[in-house]
Amino acid sequence: MRPISRGLLLEARCYCNSSIRHGPSGRKANKGIRRVDPWGVSGISCDARPIAEIMKTDGDHIPGGDELRTLAIKLVLEQTTMTLATASGDMAWSAPVYYVNRDFDFYFFSDPESRHIRESLKTGQASASIFAPASSWRDIKGIQMSGAVETHPPGLEAINVLRVYLKKYPFTEDFFDPGQKIDLATLLKRFRVRLYRFRPDLLYYLDNRIKFSFREKIPL
Repeated sequence: MRPISRGLLLEARCYCNSSIRHGPSGRKANKGIRRVDPWGVSGISCDARPIAEIMKTDGDHIPGGDELRTLAIKLVLEQTTMTLATASGDMAWSAPVYYVNRDFDFYFFSDPESRHIRESLKTGQASASIFAPASSWRDIKGIQMSGAVETHPPGLEAINVLRVYLKKYPFTEDFFDPGQKIDLATLLKRFRVRLYRFRPDLLYYLDNRIKFSFREKIPL
């Protein structure tokens, strides 16, 4: 794959502007000629400011400590999907899972024979990320983590996890008969899954709304 040149970047950027059509060099295209959008970015709003200005902090306040932790927890509670990354030998893998959390402990159900479970339990290591949907670089925010996955035993905590899970993902009930009681044993048998917990030992919070490329470690 050839590297993206400055001209191509200009072209992609200029296609974003729906009011004026530009060519690869940034010049106005001939009136009445409709250019094909090879990048699929037509209609996306672009920031026309110089890049040096864009990268400046929008405000003087940079959150830290408890405020930063609160922002990370808020993001986690608002999202539904965590991407787990594992590796075995020289091969890497990733898989999305629905999760519920208690602070920065993440609980999810998975098939014990799935690749991300087998590899994470075998190596004792896994990485994970949770990001909010973003259509602009300003909207990019999320967390990056490394830690370990462990099989979670049945018990009171597992029952509480299921209760929170069913509340967060009510569509789970669609897989059962109307009025059927859904307890942990019933769910595990129906989907042939087990309950797991991802516990990070390293966590970073990213948020371009604070400033461009903002990334800070959150103590665990």
